[in-house]
Amino acid sequence: MTIDYIRKIQNAKDSPSKQKTLIEYNKRRIARSYEENLENMHLLRYLTEDDYVSISVHHQKQEDWGWYLQSTALLSSDLCNGDTFYDEDYKDYFIIKNLQRTMHFWDFDLVACNYILRWQNSNRVVCEQPCVIISASQYNSGERSNKVMTLGTNQIMVRMQITDETLILKSDKRMFVDYDKTHPKVYRITRIDTVTRAWNGRGYLEIVFTEDTYNVDTDNIEEMLCDYLPEADKDIQISYRGEPEIRKSGVKTFTSNIPVTWSVNASYITIVEMDDMHLKIKCDNDDTVVGNTFDVVADTVSINMKVVGLL
Repeated sequence: MTIDYIRKIQNAKDSPSKQKTLIEYNKRRIARSYEENLENMHLLRYLTEDDYVSISVHHQKQEDWGWYLQSTALLSSDLCNGDTFYDEDYKDYFIIKNLQRTMHFWDFDLVACNYILRWQNSNRVVCEQPCVIISASQYNSGERSNKVMTLGTNQIMVRMQITDETLILKSDKRMFVDYDKTHPKVYRITRIDTVTRAWNGRGYLEIVFTEDTYNVDTDNIEEMLCDYLPEADKDIQISYRGEPEIRKSGVKTFTSNIPVTWSVNASYITIVEMDDMHLKIKCDNDDTVVGNTFDVVADTVSINMKVVGLL
């Protein structure tokens, strides 16, 4: 049997060896089995709208992280430890742990999330993140006392996916972590690790929370938010000096009342400075653009500007 014959019967192209040809054949066979297996889970990648991944579950177990599903997925799935998925049928979230790449597929543990953390970011926007929570307390009474009051000393370990919002969490951030919505416990971040479980910016955080005291003045049990502040006004208001116009070779600055994404639809306009609250633009020194109009866009708000001459 020659390599040419192997390539022909298995429809493999550009294979440098018999071994490589067989590997490619096995990959195609495994891909077909994922499509045909009715027991596969089709999970939605968290924070996306239509990115589904087919995952084959082989065994279930319960260990230190909680409830595990030993699973595999095709290499084309582009997975990383910490990636989080949503099961639309059973309304469950899962996070990937112990990811290993074999020659043919990904092998990993799919861990069921047991809580959804809820907090406000610096812009007062409410954030939510599914996570896995385990106890990090020693075997003690869970309380310490003085002459004034008795305080809880429980600690928990939280593992959750690295995202733009979770990555900027800092120590002393306080959150409710409790299914009791009448008298929920408050926890404060006392240690956060953003590095050791990350790979090229992807992965998961390990956060230690220590039990804290409830503040009746700032903590909102109804919203399940600690240090609660009413959400900022979402109506975008853009301010600038003068009329809605810019002189040729001139500059103009725009300011938003809330963070926005800016854009300008004119090639003769240069963005000089920009952040999520401010935009500074400059017009080309070109007589041919005088009289032209263009739009400065801040998210859903558009401001029509006109180019005028120097006089």
